[in-house]
Amino acid sequence: MVFAFHDREKLGPRATCHAPGFQSGGPWHGPWLRQGRTRPRRSLFGAFGAMSKAAASRYHRLIIKASPHTDIWLADDDGHLVQKECGTLDTSLLPGDYVVEFGLGTQTYPIHLRKDSEYSQAEIQTGPSCPRPEVKLSPPYTAKQGQYLAFIYYFMKIHGEPPSEAEMQRYFRVTPPSVHQMVLALQSKGLIERTPGKGRSIRLLVDRAELPDLE
Repeated sequence: MVFAFHDREKLGPRATCHAPGFQSGGPWHGPWLRQGRTRPRRSLFGAFGAMSKAAASRYHRLIIKASPHTDIWLADDDGHLVQKECGTLDTSLLPGDYVVEFGLGTQTYPIHLRKDSEYSQAEIQTGPSCPRPEVKLSPPYTAKQGQYLAFIYYFMKIHGEPPSEAEMQRYFRVTPPSVHQMVLALQSKGLIERTPGKGRSIRLLVDRAELPDLE
């Protein structure tokens, strides 16, 4: 299980870093960032004044104090790193559920942030622990590509053979070039295999559990 890192400038006032364990990168590192759980310092007290301060009222201050040389790792409930500090963590976050570790890869403890809160390491460690959350990965395909993959899966399940491009064209009501470009895109992403020039040669490379429902 890994936690995903984010760039300091995008997250806000406190520093973050890259290290093994809470892993950075990948196409899924955006979901936490898009939720805007951390408070961008410049946006709150910049040119927009009162509007920014009104937005700031939604955030709660969280302070976690540990021994001076202890690394504090704070993540959200989706397993993405929020912030890492040494000794004392002091930040402002949206209300929600978070997890904290005192040293990378150690026991994980829940933080239920509902108001301004301050904890010591001892207080947290005498409370309940929790499993480390699993990072929720984004699928390696777009919504439209997912529908084509689901169609291929169900067509093969019903008919015992892959669909032709003409059959996909009729189902999705698109032009032949559109279907062919979609097939090429799915192949280039490693989602299907096919033999060029041979009809009904598509082979699905994605498990059913990873496919959306066909709409």
